[in-house]
Amino acid sequence: MKRYAGVAKRPGSTIWQWSQKVPDDLRQQYPTQWAHRCSLKTSDLREANELATRLHADWLGRFAAKRLALNPQRIETVTPELSKMLAQRVSAAFLRNDDLMRRDPSAARLFLDTLRLFKMPNGLLIGSSAPTPAHVGEQVPLGPLDGLSIELAKELAEVNEGMDRHAATQMALQRIAAVLPLVKAEARTLGLDFDEKVPGALDALRESLRAYRRAIQDIAKRDGGEVIETPQAPTETTLTVAKPSKLRDLLPQWKASKARKPATVKAAEKALSLYEAATGNPPIGTLTRSQGVDMRAFLLAGGVTAKTARDRFDYIKGFLNFASVELEVLDRNPWSGLKIEYTTTSPRRPWSSEQLQEYFSRPLHAAYDIPTAWDAGADAAYWVPLMGIFTGARISELCQLNVADIETIEGVTVIHVTDEGEGQAVKSNAGRRMVPVHAELLRLGFLEYAAAVRKAGALPLFPSIRRAKDKAGSYFSQWFSSTRKRPDGSTLPDFHSLRHTVRSKLASAGIAEPLIDMLIGHEIKGSTGARKYTERTLEDLQRTMAGLSYPGLKFARVFMSPVALNERRPRLKAARK
Repeated sequence: MKRYAGVAKRPGSTIWQWSQKVPDDLRQQYPTQWAHRCSLKTSDLREANELATRLHADWLGRFAAKRLALNPQRIETVTPELSKMLAQRVSAAFLRNDDLMRRDPSAARLFLDTLRLFKMPNGLLIGSSAPTPAHVGEQVPLGPLDGLSIELAKELAEVNEGMDRHAATQMALQRIAAVLPLVKAEARTLGLDFDEKVPGALDALRESLRAYRRAIQDIAKRDGGEVIETPQAPTETTLTVAKPSKLRDLLPQWKASKARKPATVKAAEKALSLYEAATGNPPIGTLTRSQGVDMRAFLLAGGVTAKTARDRFDYIKGFLNFASVELEVLDRNPWSGLKIEYTTTSPRRPWSSEQLQEYFSRPLHAAYDIPTAWDAGADAAYWVPLMGIFTGARISELCQLNVADIETIEGVTVIHVTDEGEGQAVKSNAGRRMVPVHAELLRLGFLEYAAAVRKAGALPLFPSIRRAKDKAGSYFSQWFSSTRKRPDGSTLPDFHSLRHTVRSKLASAGIAEPLIDMLIGHEIKGSTGARKYTERTLEDLQRTMAGLSYPGLKFARVFMSPVALNERRPRLKAARK
């Protein structure tokens, strides 16, 4: 039976454990990468899977609530319905905390000791949360059937009496600022945010102040022995709130809805600023199709390429789709179907044999003459272009490789292109793949190079490459572009054109398109083709890769020269430090 995600056994143990990692977007909210680890207290895998499934569902709910609180939706109006809900939650919070302390003497003791420690006046108790059992030690002065001691009950009643006096004063003075922090905290748990200037906010605070006063009165009645039930805090997801009126109001939820690269967020914010400048930033509920046509014209007249204008226009349409489909704050996307047409002005073409010969006959590849430029990545300057013509991989896919990504499986040496390591990323699901190492790379000493890096203790395959935050290959790409310049001012094709070169060479060798897509990381079109080709073995892929050749392009093996070795050792040693 297959184990559920997170289910495992410790070495030497027969009991199943379960662990839950913190999602990447919430990593800063937890002290470690693990949100939870526990024993499932069973050696039966089926039972362990069932328990883990329930735990996982619970933690997914917790993560969703955390995202709501961290990225609340800014609302323009506090409706009467929301006011009532917030007041009910305020009341329930106080009564629930009072319940906890009456049921758990250790929680009450810790609560009272905390008040003494910080010398907190009763007026600062508003919005405070009583300690939960998870924060309390194991020693309890009385048994679980005994309840509070007389002394502890008296102390708690004295504190409650002080809170009652304070709440009465706030109510008499109508000092609604007293409950503002608590009301805002409850709103954030619902994924909402507002301030006192928003229409309806003052009414909500007044209603919450009344609820707070009644809750404290009820707590005092409990001290007298009356039975006061604790209401359930309302959590209806059908709550009607005022819809966001501006497109920018959607930005926090859009960013939190899925993992997005910093460059993507930056580009979206740029498009949003242009939208505001072009349209005057009207309420999104009033947007018309005519305004979309005007926005399109504004972007096309902005002095950028048609492709850039198209990308920015698509970001705005994406926001509107998010508003209509996912948030349902718009009945429809008024700009649906509008688009900016563009044609590629400089289509990428494969490198010609003459261009490849020109580039790879330079001292770098003819004599391992490693450049010293800071963005060249030392040994990467030699290996990355070679890997480009013998794998078809993207430049960042190569620059982000770790030594551990090179391994031999079932007798085939492969390069793992993955997003599992720190700072690694792939463009799409198809980008995660294993590419057999071409025989020419093996002949030129690629595995010996990887072994030297591993022996030096460096984790990255190219330890001298400076990785940018968004794309590992940004700086190296900058250096490679400088090497494409010719004395007459013309340039050789760019690195990405090497992918086209590999595709062209494989196609000329009679390799089927779906198999080529698998090797270079493109989505395989058609479900039938996808099923057929994903069943290929590594040996199949290795035979396919053997069909990639460059007649007339000869490389001398220069990597293992003594000069190269002596130059490389100090750099790897420095990278290790």
